[in-house]
Amino acid sequence: MSKNRRHRLGQHFLQSKNIAKTIVESAQITSKDTVLEIGTGPGILTPLLCEKAKSVISIEADEKLYSDAILKFSKIPNLEIMFGDGFESDLDFDIFVS
Repeated sequence: MSKNRRHRLGQHFLQSKNIAKTIVESAQITSKDTVLEIGTGPGILTPLLCEKAKSVISIEADEKLYSDAILKFSKIPNLEIMFGDGFESDLDFDIFVS
């Protein structure tokens, strides 16, 4: 993906697994929570959210990243990956991360 396209979508990718773990811990996710993640990106945060939450809905606006996430995470049973603008969704959730 070109740098210009990423900037147009406002994309900045989390790269650090340690920071991702800190985000998950800070969110205080329980096994009863539904988590909405806007911006699946390369998926550093996604599997960590799935380990804690009842369910995770992850929305990605970039077609390539969406396709990659579908392939990478297809075996995670409590994860639903959606394509689109997550800020335009009206989904029910308990915790939001981005």
